[in-house]
Amino acid sequence: MPEAKWRVRVHSTHLGCRSCGRSFEPLEPNHFSFNSRFGWCPACRGLGVQKACDPKRVLKSPKLSLAEGLLWLWPDLSRPLSRAMLKALCDGTGLPPDVPYHKLSAEHRRLLWFGTGDRWFEVAAGQDGAKLRFRFRGIQGAVERASSVSPNLASQVKRWMRQQKCLVCNGGRVREEAAAVRFQGRTIVELCQMPLAELYQAVQQWQLPAEQQRVGGELIREIRSRLQFLLDVQLDYLTLHRRTATLSHGEAQRIRLASQLGSGLSGVL
Repeated sequence: MPEAKWRVRVHSTHLGCRSCGRSFEPLEPNHFSFNSRFGWCPACRGLGVQKACDPKRVLKSPKLSLAEGLLWLWPDLSRPLSRAMLKALCDGTGLPPDVPYHKLSAEHRRLLWFGTGDRWFEVAAGQDGAKLRFRFRGIQGAVERASSVSPNLASQVKRWMRQQKCLVCNGGRVREEAAAVRFQGRTIVELCQMPLAELYQAVQQWQLPAEQQRVGGELIREIRSRLQFLLDVQLDYLTLHRRTATLSHGEAQRIRLASQLGSGLSGVL
């Protein structure tokens, strides 16, 4: 997305981009917070990570083919209906049932993981001529679906999942409009991913024109002060992007200490 200088006002409540023609609402402070529903990435809700299927857990062995029971998720292939469903899927998509997973093409692997969309397949379901129609959601879609149906199923499929960086925000946590805004040549995501020592040096070099100084001068002084307290308790190697759950007990204690030092209280033990 182009920087702010290329934006033009489309109408009274929206901004537009001259290059792509896209319009969006004017940004406010809460749009830059991943703790706010207005600011967080809609895909990961500000976590920066998503749950995804782990191939090492979902596939029995990459040396097996679909017909040999490659997937833990597929129904028991000893049952005629399960074999008929697999045959209908392979016939309808060209997915080879007897080729080991590690020899499948990239297109066939993509189909296996992400499914066939809204396409339906049909198989005979009994002696009376009844038909069974089904969709193939793919491995990823099947696991996500199962985890959202009931807590019991969610606990069962949990062993097949792992956390990965959010594919939408690339781990940045904030919505794309906020992530595109630059201040002093850097985005908020880039600033939050810098070690505190480097971030402090970058903030020290910020020079604002007189007009911007009236608006943000006090805010920048507060940022410098808080960063200085974090450096004073020897947390110069941390980043603001660091998740709380990954901090050691000592690091969490020193962050609380820095918060108290910056509160301005006196006469308190």
